[in-house]
Amino acid sequence: MFLSLFVLVSNVHASNNNQKKPELKICVSGGYIPYKIKLTNGGWDGFDVPIMKDFADYLNKTPVFVDVEWASIIPSLVSFKCDMISVGLVVTPERLKVVSFGNIVYENELVLAMQNINNNNNINYKSLHDLIRANKVISVAAGTSSALYAAREKLNIMTYNGLDAPINALLTNKVDAVLF
Repeated sequence: MFLSLFVLVSNVHASNNNQKKPELKICVSGGYIPYKIKLTNGGWDGFDVPIMKDFADYLNKTPVFVDVEWASIIPSLVSFKCDMISVGLVVTPERLKVVSFGNIVYENELVLAMQNINNNNNINYKSLHDLIRANKVISVAAGTSSALYAAREKLNIMTYNGLDAPINALLTNKVDAVLF
């Protein structure tokens, strides 16, 4: 699956007249380690952050990171809450109708994780198909490539808003596995 790190709205707009450099508002969604994480001091860290800062510098703008929920990342862009978004996003025909994607920066694959209780899970479940046959519940985050894949494959899933919620569901034994 191909992910695009940069998604730009077709007409980047507006500047703040009170600043030396105009702002580049970048919508991000925290909790997507190692790409982005919101620090306790309110700042941001991770793989994407220096890239976005360098991109803003290239445009002679000041980067301003706007924290939004994952499920509202594209609506935030198209409603001009931000000038661009910086997320790992699967390019789909539906998304191409509303946003312009930049070049692919990296690719990754889906990963399935489950707790290894008493070493039985790694013995009993060697593949996703083993989980499907056992009718195990798999958690996914809404709007992610995991959710798209799970829907296409008709998996027994619980869908959660936010990127941390599916993992928390696994850790609290509400689901049997998480797909991310």
